Amino acid sequence: MRSLSPDMLRRRAAALMRIAAALLIVFLASDAVAQTEPESFLEPGSHDVGFRCSWALDETRTYRTAFDDGETYGASKAPRPILVNCWYPTEAEADAPLMSHAEYFEIEPANEALHALASELTSLARGIAAEEITGKPEAELTPEEAVSLDHILSSPTRARRSATPLEGPFPIVVHHSGAASSYEDNAAFCEILASHGFVVVSSAFCKGDGSSLHIDGRIDSGLDLAFLATWAASEAHGDWQRIAYVGHSAGAQAILRDALRSSSPADVRVLLDTTLDYYALRTPGWRELTDRVLERAEAVTGPMLVTAGPAASFELIDHLTGCERTYLTIPDLDHNEYIAQGHQHNRWLMMAQPGDGDLPRATAAHRDYAALVAFVVSYLKAHLLGEPGPLAEASLAAKRSRLGDAIHLEVARLGEDGPEPIDPTTAPTPRQLPHLLREQGVERTCEILLRTKDSKSLVHESSMLLASTIFSLMEDGRREEAKQLYETVRTFRPQVIGTITFLAFMSELTGRLDDAKRLLEAAVFLDPENREAQAKLEKLNRIKDD
Repeated sequence: MRSLSPDMLRRRAAALMRIAAALLIVFLASDAVAQTEPESFLEPGSHDVGFRCSWALDETRTYRTAFDDGETYGASKAPRPILVNCWYPTEAEADAPLMSHAEYFEIEPANEALHALASELTSLARGIAAEEITGKPEAELTPEEAVSLDHILSSPTRARRSATPLEGPFPIVVHHSGAASSYEDNAAFCEILASHGFVVVSSAFCKGDGSSLHIDGRIDSGLDLAFLATWAASEAHGDWQRIAYVGHSAGAQAILRDALRSSSPADVRVLLDTTLDYYALRTPGWRELTDRVLERAEAVTGPMLVTAGPAASFELIDHLTGCERTYLTIPDLDHNEYIAQGHQHNRWLMMAQPGDGDLPRATAAHRDYAALVAFVVSYLKAHLLGEPGPLAEASLAAKRSRLGDAIHLEVARLGEDGPEPIDPTTAPTPRQLPHLLREQGVERTCEILLRTKDSKSLVHESSMLLASTIFSLMEDGRREEAKQLYETVRTFRPQVIGTITFLAFMSELTGRLDDAKRLLEAAVFLDPENREAQAKLEKLNRIKDD
């Protein structure tokens, strides 16, 4: 055996100490983590849960793997392959082991031609999940951090692979994840739904032209949703006459877009934090979708549950008067905490960085995520299973809460396009602000905002809503009204111009230079003395000229 130098011995000892420290961290944190795992907060139903992963082929569309120029799939005309992840109620099989979360990245297709696609997709999804959980690429993790990640991914789920399904039929829930996410990002939620008597199907929703394995979010997502519903009805004891679509972020936007299609099979839709709901209608970045929804708002029917933070105005959704809309606002969830992956991130932080004060924050977030999941379950049971009791009970408690202080509920019935009447003695809510402007005008709105500016209301605190509302007035040609509103708003929210220039930066970053220019022009018009906005506009004009 070759002898080791003192320096090599020191390095090896240091590495062993780091690994030992990481294992100790996991051990010491285990009690706290057990109390903050999202699975431990979620209320399961009466069924055990089975899971199976397969591939199906949509013969109505073609697909070509761009990562290898069609070498392994699609060199000649070939049907679109669709990953099908399916959770379902199952027979109790206590001897069958529970899957670990890492097993969601094991997708072995029966079709030999799809092996390369499956491998690429698995690698992409695993990398995204690791980075979302830890906040950095997996290759950059320290040994201690890697141990914590492995602990998260090795944690048991509620699902048993290939367990014997119950015959049903069961209502179908099709789940759509968000942009650039991993396909299993809300697996704990899907497991809970299955335990309550739903067949749940999801996919990767890859771009239709094969150019990317990230989600499409547009027409191919809509066609994939319908395909998955059909698959569940024919292959997994699903009931074709009872179908819900549930999506998060860009997945929620895809479901909203699909609602405009007359052929959509969805009876019920659940939108988890679309991100649209915090901005006025004319805000760049979403105009293609918001304008299309406004043009075809009458096409949207069927009950819709929309969830967001308390600062949401729901201005776009309020135009969907052909359906009953339920608005659920939750104060203590960040955007990614509307899905299980955000809570995996919180667990990882507590293991990798113990003692930094994250436990109370994570506990509150897990509590509210559990409440969100329970409300969605009760909503789907009411509309797909004819069991209104749990929803009525949950709704009554949420309606009584004060907006911003706790989970809060408002309902817009068929034909209704706005919230409760505005009380001029109190600050308007974010949902009331667009209606106040439309119904009583800018001057009256400014008067109410000034009179209530010391209330620290959600409207007064929301730079994004105020900035996008002012810009929307500019987009509608109401420049002087925009200026009047800005002069009022700047007395209590001086950050508004900074928010507009930030939106311009994001537009430029994504190649939407015309949007960026209009935003900066608005900033300069509203505040001619703002040298930063003027300099950015001049720089952008030079770029456009070049």
